[in-house]
Amino acid sequence: MCRKALQRNEEPGQTLPVDARTPSPPPSPPAPANVFMEVGTGLQPDLGDLGFGERIQFKIRQYFEEKVPWRSRLVFLALIVGLLTGVVCVLYEVVMDFVIHHVWAKGGPAYAEFVSPHLPPWTFILLTCVVFGGLTGVFIRLLGEPMANLPGVVLAAHRDGLLGYEEAPAMAVISISSITAGGSLGPEAPLVSIGGGLASFIAGLVDLSEAETLFITMCGMGAGLAAFFGEPVGGALFACEVLHRYGLEYYEALIPTVIAGLSCNWAFRVLANLPQEPIWTFAPEEPMLPSSSVLGLVYGLLGGILGWAWMRGTNLLREKVMVPLKLGPKHITKGLLGGIIIGSIGILYPQTLFWAEFEAQTIIDGGATPLPHVYPQEGVLGAISLVDPAHLLGIGIAKLVAISITVLAGYRGGFIFPFMFAGHSIGTACFYFLAGYGIHTSQAAAALSFAAAINVAVTRTVLATPIVLASLSGRTDVFPHLLVASLVALWVTGEESIIKAARKRWLRAELEGTSAMTDRTPTLERRRLVRSGNNSAATTPGSSLHGGNLFAKGDLVFGKEDALKGVDPKALADKLAGPKAMM
Repeated sequence: MCRKALQRNEEPGQTLPVDARTPSPPPSPPAPANVFMEVGTGLQPDLGDLGFGERIQFKIRQYFEEKVPWRSRLVFLALIVGLLTGVVCVLYEVVMDFVIHHVWAKGGPAYAEFVSPHLPPWTFILLTCVVFGGLTGVFIRLLGEPMANLPGVVLAAHRDGLLGYEEAPAMAVISISSITAGGSLGPEAPLVSIGGGLASFIAGLVDLSEAETLFITMCGMGAGLAAFFGEPVGGALFACEVLHRYGLEYYEALIPTVIAGLSCNWAFRVLANLPQEPIWTFAPEEPMLPSSSVLGLVYGLLGGILGWAWMRGTNLLREKVMVPLKLGPKHITKGLLGGIIIGSIGILYPQTLFWAEFEAQTIIDGGATPLPHVYPQEGVLGAISLVDPAHLLGIGIAKLVAISITVLAGYRGGFIFPFMFAGHSIGTACFYFLAGYGIHTSQAAAALSFAAAINVAVTRTVLATPIVLASLSGRTDVFPHLLVASLVALWVTGEESIIKAARKRWLRAELEGTSAMTDRTPTLERRRLVRSGNNSAATTPGSSLHGGNLFAKGDLVFGKEDALKGVDPKALADKLAGPKAMM
């Protein structure tokens, strides 16, 4: 029997005369779904009904609700999220390095010894890529499909305002399997997902508002990136920018995200015993002339076109191949097919395997640094020259193809460093090509600018990417080149996108909890005259009193002479209220 029928003393489906109905009692306020909902309502729950853990949780929620101002609450929780994410990042990296080392560094020589001389050593590359590609599909089938890398994280942040933490273990297992398979995706997206999920869990534990939950979730995302990049500001900016198409919009989250990134980077490097230093080293070069930053226009144009072509090609492959063949839910099949293609590219160019954070140094120094993960170091082409522009260009294009196949095969991971590696290869190819004709340029500027342009074309992180690349290389002198290249690439790509969920922010009025997020500043009355009409493309609507088109000859309402005479503009506006001016 429904509640309304009980209140009216009638059976469901029975209609009584009006005079036969008893008056309904006044509705009582709905009881909270649980005692935790009574925080902030002025009601005091019976703590005796709660267990020890629940009492602690209630006290924590009550303390943050009643005693901690909103800005201090965000800062404190950002610090906690950063420290905890740093611990998680260390655990993830330890497990990942352990698996890669035992599969490739130990398994490779053992395989070569076993099959020699019947099979060449490079067959181990193809075998491992196929086996772990299929294993990745098996894990997805058994553990469930976690969110789809960076595009999935962006979608969840906008749609839900938080990231799920229950799928973090599955994301960790599947991403490590994907990386071990030699896929061209790295740990950054899993760390963003796991860090954001951890932050969302803490936000729920403290019972934050919708707005605060979103901002703390962004702190977890930025913290994971800061640990991976080793650059707190760049990681925080990346997390804030990647959610949108043209720059960061959730300005409220910027400072807390930087705090989370700083604390996460500190915890990660202290626990992992890692120094704070660049990971790429370029040969010494002459000081950069300011005029040379104009080359960023060329690098940005070419790199932006490459990024656009990658997005276009990947979207077409998904639309014309994946969808017609209904490969979406066939995870094992996709994993095996992906392993075959990635392994085939890998036996041609072993440099294209893995996420290429450290493989980039091999490209930078012309092969002086051995590849850190893959075994063997040479493929079917044997030893190749990494100062040959043709081979470098081939490696860069092959890497872009490998990234596309890795994404479409359903592997889990991030494509930030893989794109940077492709840019390193193609930019270095341009450097050596021009050097062959006696045109001297900067290798660092060319390689890093291409890396910035390709990455910005896909991720739209126009400020974070140059900061990260300049820090990772220790080459702040090429920062103007990187910024120019990034800005050009941002506009070259137009509306083409692979992160389709990137969108404008929710307005403050659309986010519950933002009404309380205000600063204690005195009220300021704006003194502004606004034109009512006759605006054109050559005029500035509503010019302020600082002297805009409103004060041009013929449209004068309040001019310099009036100001010198001490005329009150507000009184003048009231006097002249009409079609020419109004407050």
